[in-house]
Amino acid sequence: MSVEKILLDSQAAAAAIAASRLLSCGSAREQRATFSFLLVNAAGCFILSLFHLRSDQYFWWYVACAALNDLAAILALRELFGISVAEYPGIRTAVQRSIYAWLAVSVLVSAGLSCMTWQSGPKGWTNLYYILNLHRSLQFSFTAIVISLIVFLSRYPLELRRNIYVSGYLFSVVFLTDAADTMIATLTPKLYDFKVDMAGVAFLGICFTMWAAMVRKEGIAPRRIVFRTSKDAELLRQLESLNQTLSRIGRH
Repeated sequence: MSVEKILLDSQAAAAAIAASRLLSCGSAREQRATFSFLLVNAAGCFILSLFHLRSDQYFWWYVACAALNDLAAILALRELFGISVAEYPGIRTAVQRSIYAWLAVSVLVSAGLSCMTWQSGPKGWTNLYYILNLHRSLQFSFTAIVISLIVFLSRYPLELRRNIYVSGYLFSVVFLTDAADTMIATLTPKLYDFKVDMAGVAFLGICFTMWAAMVRKEGIAPRRIVFRTSKDAELLRQLESLNQTLSRIGRH
């Protein structure tokens, strides 16, 4: 059994266990897109482990899995941000529109760059080059939003449930790791680095394992905002002010 098969199967198992934990803890209903993201990762890694790394079947399954993974990641990011700002509809609407706008810009920019370099793509790797170009464009465009999610969860004293925090932080780590792996791949001569890719797969397996271990069964209690310090109260006033401003802009 090859190293890549062992690592891919391990990541698939870890992602599947994390998804099953969300389901058993009752969080899958609230985090449906995040639950789907874990299932897509598990299925994709398992399918890719069935084929040799340099086979045509692996290439086309990789294309399909990358596309589905990007879609699942976008929906999960939209969902996690939406849950975090559920009580602030102005901010939630602004974030959703930003995600859609970045998605459109990413596709247009990637398509434009592909047209400009159509005659100068790397010989023998042209298809992979353009696919990775689109994949990288999507991932890097949303990196700023993922970082914003981390900053938002860390900065504002919202009393979110534990599983939302766990999913928010670990989804962010998984997404940023995958984006870094894609960036390194596009900088290598053959658009692929075995050691870097396998290191990424191993690290993602650890992240999914942590995800499964950290979620807890919890009741769906109303969210409470606790003013621990005067600074917390000030941060929440800033958040409410931003929400009101964005709501007015949205109405106009």
